Amino acid sequence: MENMREDQRKAEGEARRRHRELWVQIDILKQQSVTPASMTGEESPAIQNLADGEILTLEGSKKAEVWQMHIDGASNQRGAGVGLILRSPQGDLIAQAVRSEFKATSNETEYEALILGMKLTLELEVRHLRISSDSLLIVNHVNDEFIARDSKMIAYLKIAKELKQKFVTCKLKQIPRDQNVEADSLATLRATFKPTELSSIPIAHMLEPSIQKVDEVDKGELEDSQSGEGVGRF
Repeated sequence: MENMREDQRKAEGEARRRHRELWVQIDILKQQSVTPASMTGEESPAIQNLADGEILTLEGSKKAEVWQMHIDGASNQRGAGVGLILRSPQGDLIAQAVRSEFKATSNETEYEALILGMKLTLELEVRHLRISSDSLLIVNHVNDEFIARDSKMIAYLKIAKELKQKFVTCKLKQIPRDQNVEADSLATLRATFKPTELSSIPIAHMLEPSIQKVDEVDKGELEDSQSGEGVGRF
């Protein structure tokens, strides 16, 4: 959640920086007593409106731009977890993996992922959201295609619909599981490992395989390694 807020603050800071640079250029022209055609007569208000409108443009774009979010939930013998992949309109990715400290079924974790995702994006003041999930049940519940009958599903659905109403637009679609691999991986990771077992995962890169390419291996050396008695070849 903190990472999401930080990304949004960076976007706002960039817009404010452009706003300041534009006014610095105007101040330099004024100090040099330069009066270009674009700053004379009736066109001066247009320049001022352009500069002052930078922040308003930022606020307007934040409300109008569409964010994309992939969600998934996982439940196994070791626990439950949810995974979120949020994509900003500029293409920046924000990933969240959250472990559930209570027992939950697969359907319940799918709802937990949906609800958590909507809460986080509302905190970022996102107004237009497109959510992708591989859960046919949850998607059809929210889209009023299926009727929720289980008491827990009814309670989850009520919360999800209340949150959905807080967006200007919020659409939920069902996608194949192979198109939701990233969110699924995060959910499974958190469901499998407890916080005491996994605090962080350093990511390293292997640039080369541990073995040479087959055509680079000396054939004689390969035959010698397989010539021992009692050694089967597979």
